[in-house]
Amino acid sequence: MIEQNWKIDEFNLYWDKHLVQTSLRPFIRKMVETKNTIKWFNQTRFEKIWNINQPRTINWESTWHNIFNCKKFTKSSRVFNSVYDRSYKIKLLMNELPTLETLHKRNPKLYTDSMCPRCQENNEDQIHIWMCSANKTSVTEISHIEIHSMLEKIKNKEKNSNNNKETINYQALKLRLLNLPYFNHNNEACTLVLLRGFVPSEIQTCLEEQKIPKSKISKLAKSLCKKILEKSKEKIWKERCDSVI
Repeated sequence: MIEQNWKIDEFNLYWDKHLVQTSLRPFIRKMVETKNTIKWFNQTRFEKIWNINQPRTINWESTWHNIFNCKKFTKSSRVFNSVYDRSYKIKLLMNELPTLETLHKRNPKLYTDSMCPRCQENNEDQIHIWMCSANKTSVTEISHIEIHSMLEKIKNKEKNSNNNKETINYQALKLRLLNLPYFNHNNEACTLVLLRGFVPSEIQTCLEEQKIPKSKISKLAKSLCKKILEKSKEKIWKERCDSVI
């Protein structure tokens, strides 16, 4: 009897004159996530990157995987085995590496200036550490080595599986990849896209054009960007820290 007398209110929910076709709770959750994402994108620290690359040109699933070692950051991702590596990548992403410029802003009494102690030519900011003339290698050189290494591995696997027959134009693929602005030392903004952990969708497009198996494309693009990031840390950032600290 009681149940029969209950009244169920029926209503249609509209947002911006559009009918919401999902249940209320998931819709609100999605709206909050979208609002926070837009707020995150619009931070000043990302201005230079979004002036060149719009967020839609980034493969976000691969990007989060490379930074957090998972497709989506969850509580289970907070393991301490790779906490230092993850901390470094997050600082890179957020433009918060402890360069002298950053340290000078935080504590000007202790760090009296932000001039690069290695070259004595420019302030040591988030861009200069990668472009400094005192670096023994460059991000471009590291990128070219890793691209060559990736193509050699693909070539060897293809030969083993196809009785030494090549179906992919590796020279064309190599030139196509090397001509992307991300691997050009003179294009600071695009180079920073890689160095901050982003995985550009254009890399996957290059691999698709040369008919690389679809099942391998995402993994190859993700792995290439990850190795460039790791080698840059090892050969540039760590050497900088050893000479400055």
